[in-house]
Amino acid sequence: QGILAGVRPAVVAMIASAGVSLVLTAFYNTSTLPTDWGSIRWVAVAIFAAAFLVLRKWKPNPIWVMLGTGAAGLILYPAAEWINGLVAGRIS
Repeated sequence: QGILAGVRPAVVAMIASAGVSLVLTAFYNTSTLPTDWGSIRWVAVAIFAAAFLVLRKWKPNPIWVMLGTGAAGLILYPAAEWINGLVAGRIS
């Protein structure tokens, strides 16, 4: 019992570290803290928020939510790049 009490905080910290690393990679496309906080990827934030809302409100199978977020990413990321190209004048 004593060993498990000491290991538990380390396990929680490792899981939290992995979660923070995944969020930084998804939102900022970097594995360290970003220097430019304005470079957030809003498509990733929107997909994350929608998935979180769906999981909390309706409690579906997480596998279906992951498949849905993957499909949303396949659709939304190219659309966002196209819109950014229109705004920047690269696409006419």
